[in-house]
Amino acid sequence: WIEVNQGALNENVDTLSRLAGNRSIFAVVKNNSYGLGLETAPSLIENHPKVEGFGVVKSDECYKLIKAGIKKPVMLLALPDNDTVEFDLIRQGIQLCVFTPDIQSRLESISKKLQRKIKVHAYVDTGMNRVGMPYFKAEEWLAGLAGSPSIDVVSTFTDLSEDSDFDREQVLRLNAVAGTVRKAGLSVGKLHAAS
Repeated sequence: WIEVNQGALNENVDTLSRLAGNRSIFAVVKNNSYGLGLETAPSLIENHPKVEGFGVVKSDECYKLIKAGIKKPVMLLALPDNDTVEFDLIRQGIQLCVFTPDIQSRLESISKKLQRKIKVHAYVDTGMNRVGMPYFKAEEWLAGLAGSPSIDVVSTFTDLSEDSDFDREQVLRLNAVAGTVRKAGLSVGKLHAAS
């Protein structure tokens, strides 16, 4: 068995927040909270003031967190299973991580059906070449999302390589994309990056 210690988890949150300049964090609890229990770990740290929300990678994880009564925002870091699931997740308040060229039109259609703005996190690929809108294509794409009356860009983010020199380059790229869109008077939400 595994004992999950709430005090230890809260200390981890405190440490991560401190390392990030005392900022809030999105706790990634994918893959059964890395073995700590998908419903267990989030419920133990949800009330921590530095936990802004939770990130998962599977649609069913979103549903499990909803069923567990998690109230803070849940972000799906991957593509939903299909269009029907995408609509249902958005309807239930799940915040999508977006990175595909066609996402704006799909979200605007869903927004019209739900008659409300949709909260998203814009994922920019600054050089990892795994997931995200490539940074050299991201300015126009992000401006479209940020300028849409149907979409609320909560954050714009990237993931880092853990190579200190290249990480700095990735941060410069993210800031450049965000800066261009902000100069146009549009909000890109909070900026964040993590490995």
